[in-house]
Amino acid sequence: MSSIIALLPQNLAKKGFRFVLLAETENCRDCRLRKVCIENLEAERSYEVDEVRKKSFRCPVYGEMRVCRIKPVREFLLTIPKNDAVEGVTIRYSGHGCQELTCPNFDLCNPVGVKAGDEIKIMKVSKLKDPCKLGLDLAKCSVSLLL
Repeated sequence: MSSIIALLPQNLAKKGFRFVLLAETENCRDCRLRKVCIENLEAERSYEVDEVRKKSFRCPVYGEMRVCRIKPVREFLLTIPKNDAVEGVTIRYSGHGCQELTCPNFDLCNPVGVKAGDEIKIMKVSKLKDPCKLGLDLAKCSVSLLL
């Protein structure tokens, strides 16, 4: 997928800024700018601002919005069961559903921007610094999201 044009609040419209679209507000549904603002974005995906353009628009919800070129984030660090963690292999990410908020691995086990069922290619496998609190045998992996 190539870059996407979207609108971002002026205070967030900075090259390199990463964000996740959680959901749209009810006010967005009937907005005349919806097509360029968020219609090309998928909820719960990570994006990065590639370019901020000079053009801006006024949004009744978020205020001043800047036109930005953004791209999906495709590189992630996450955990995978050790038996499935093989460099160069493409698998479907299943997730763990772990809710151990105090676990040092929580962010790796619940990566923002990757959904269960997504196809990922394992680029690098390494050992977890801290063991899983649930006793799962996991590996830390650098992966590329294949959309």
